Amino acid sequence: MKRITSALLSALMLLSVLGTTACSTPDPVVDTTAADTTAAPAPDTTTVEETTADPLADNLPEADYDGYTFRIGASGQEMEWIGYLIRPEQNGEVLNDAIYKANLAVAERFDINFEHVPLSGTNFGTMEVVVQNAKAGEDAYDLVTQHDSQSTKGTLQGVYRNVHDLEHIDLSRPWWPAHTTNALTVNGKMYVIANSMSYYGLYSTRCLFFNKGLMKDLGIEYPYEDVRNGTWYLDDLITMTKDIYSDLDNDGARSVQDRYGFAITGTAYCFLECFGIDAFGKDENGFLTDTFYNERNVSAVEKSNAWFFGGTQGAYFKSSHAGYFEPDSALIMFAGGNVLFGFNSVGRQTQACMDSDVEFGIVPMPKLDEAQQDYISGCVDNPICIPITNKNMDRTGMIVEAMSAEGYRSVQPAYTETVMKERYASDKDSVEMLDIIFNGRMLAAGYLYNTDSSARMQTSHHDMWKLGTSNINLTSYYNKCQRVIESRLKSLNDFFAAEQE
Repeated sequence: MKRITSALLSALMLLSVLGTTACSTPDPVVDTTAADTTAAPAPDTTTVEETTADPLADNLPEADYDGYTFRIGASGQEMEWIGYLIRPEQNGEVLNDAIYKANLAVAERFDINFEHVPLSGTNFGTMEVVVQNAKAGEDAYDLVTQHDSQSTKGTLQGVYRNVHDLEHIDLSRPWWPAHTTNALTVNGKMYVIANSMSYYGLYSTRCLFFNKGLMKDLGIEYPYEDVRNGTWYLDDLITMTKDIYSDLDNDGARSVQDRYGFAITGTAYCFLECFGIDAFGKDENGFLTDTFYNERNVSAVEKSNAWFFGGTQGAYFKSSHAGYFEPDSALIMFAGGNVLFGFNSVGRQTQACMDSDVEFGIVPMPKLDEAQQDYISGCVDNPICIPITNKNMDRTGMIVEAMSAEGYRSVQPAYTETVMKERYASDKDSVEMLDIIFNGRMLAAGYLYNTDSSARMQTSHHDMWKLGTSNINLTSYYNKCQRVIESRLKSLNDFFAAEQE
């Protein structure tokens, strides 16, 4: 048995079991049309076995890496980040054991060991260490995981390998979220992995939680069928929430103690991305371009801002709070039972509701309009990168693809079970919705690639969420940003156009 090493935090709960392939045995066929009266040969009764190919098989070739230690660099100060990828042992909790077993399956299949290589500093601060090691030619790890904005800074210093150059990976498979892969590929190049290798992308995916009891009391139907029918739109959400307000503390002022139809506090990352909006699009040659300012996107911003700031009493928004789990947070407002719909990440809202009596349902953010084909779930991530000091793209591609497939097949269902387990395991609707939410994840190019400090403050592109939750004149604001936007796009496209090592 291969060993999986690392000092990690323990996580949550049980493992979900996958289906098995089916087989059938057809009846033998006898030709009864012959007129010949001589004895006919005995019919062939050999059983013909038909097997159904596993649609989630990764179809990787066999390989034996002779006990190779596959090293993953991650912060040694904040141990939770390596825990999204590997776990050292079983502890009876669903998610922990699912990750452990997924690691073990890959380790035994290819005769490898997994090892955490602790990097000095916090998750946000490891990039400088990785860059120094790479430029010094130090082969210290096969992969690294780090804060999303820092992964971009490392990328632009030329210290990571193009994921599209990996052997054996298949970006068409479901463990590579299509919206994310498409958004982050520029000129056929992508230097970060944001897929099912790590479950942090699931934890950080944005969706809607709704209070089932409050919805029943108000005579509002759950939106599950609208989601299934592809007809769950922003206008529906606004209509459901805009008039729901009660001054529960009777103080004559709107406060966190009152009841609302919808609430957001603090940073509403990924809000506009859920409508398929990305600040950076692509031109016909696959390079980044400024596509944000168009009629559809402007309409989305204006509709959202009118919802929050146009006198709609049912929407509560505050751009700051004392902390995610403090009393003035929308997460805690929802957990307290006084919000019909809450928007946040799957993991954070679930955590806020751990000790709550609120019976909640989960649905994806609605589509903006009929032109939007899919439900898209904006997310952030802690991407995985391949240092240029890693020379074995064949082995690395094999392990990356195998870990990604195992993550999709077993860790994702286990995380769904963890989210729903305590009081809502019977809510099959929300389990179905989580599949839709997780499979529609999008880490936006405008979020990941625009991390320059000056651009971050002066344009909408990294903090695009501000445009959907701020009462501004969009045209005037956007015109002020053009010079910075153009400069940032040029530096990005110059990098992706250049030949890297």
